[in-house]
Amino acid sequence: MILSDGEHPHARVDSRAALVVATRGAEPIAAGGYQAVVLLDADRLLSIESLRAAEDCLRWWMNAAALAAPDAPVILAGGGGPLVQAMMHGRVEAWLQAENHDRKLLRYPPAVRVASVTGGPAEVDRALATIAELPGVDVIGPTPLDAADPAAHLVRAIVRFEYAQGHEVAKRLRGALVADAAGSSSRVAGRSPARARAQALRLRFDDRGVFDGAL
Repeated sequence: MILSDGEHPHARVDSRAALVVATRGAEPIAAGGYQAVVLLDADRLLSIESLRAAEDCLRWWMNAAALAAPDAPVILAGGGGPLVQAMMHGRVEAWLQAENHDRKLLRYPPAVRVASVTGGPAEVDRALATIAELPGVDVIGPTPLDAADPAAHLVRAIVRFEYAQGHEVAKRLRGALVADAAGSSSRVAGRSPARARAQALRLRFDDRGVFDGAL
């Protein structure tokens, strides 16, 4: 048996008979291809709380399946649902089209771009005010960043916008960031310097994990 993982990676294995157990992303290339590929833990991977869980699984599985020899079986074990059915019946393209359609309806990436705006409530409100008049821009939140620690007084808003609006949204939000940094010293009154720094405005565009745990 050959084990390949992040700590003990194997780039390649020869054509001698062997059982190769690999973590995702650490699959060795087999000379002549694998005579069979078994993909495990499908349900567990699909249940990851991430907007991109299904597409990540598709990429992992397709990369592993590509290592099989011609006509070798590829077995997807322990899973169900639309993506698994699409893999089993060769309808991945149809699944991708349906997924893209749903994301357009729900305004989720990659149908739209997103930016997260984090900081104190007043700081976030001032930043959001700079884009409030832009048509086609919508905002989710602000909501407490850590519901378990409301004393932190940090909130986050998610801004969704079309690709064509990216330059204008970025210009306005970054302008708010500069203004917040320039005026932070005058707003420290009544707050400790540490709290003022914690509540400073932060922006992140195209954050891959912005919806994780919220689905």
